[in-house]
Amino acid sequence: MILLVSHVQSAVNSTIAPVRVWHCTNPDLLEIVDNGIAICKKDVDAILNYLKHKLQPLFLYYGGEWLINTSRFNRTYDFIDENVKLSRWFCSVYDQQYSILVTVIRIVPKDM
Repeated sequence: MILLVSHVQSAVNSTIAPVRVWHCTNPDLLEIVDNGIAICKKDVDAILNYLKHKLQPLFLYYGGEWLINTSRFNRTYDFIDENVKLSRWFCSVYDQQYSILVTVIRIVPKDM
């Protein structure tokens, strides 16, 4: 069993707390997730609908099975396995202003 999600890498290197922190090496996924949060603010349903619409072309292009999660809460503590964190198929963005966590993961079946 792989436990998902570690200490989150800072979006901004400064002494001021960043608005968003992420684990995301895929610039296409990061841009879409970041835009979804910026446009939809704290409405997790709207963020999910935005992501499903905007990510559909990527999902069709890359294939596999995908999981999208949008959550809003007061506190989260997660662990990301190093192999998952470095994968281009994993994107996790946490917006501290709205307490929103968005995670996009491509799940590749063993036969692929």
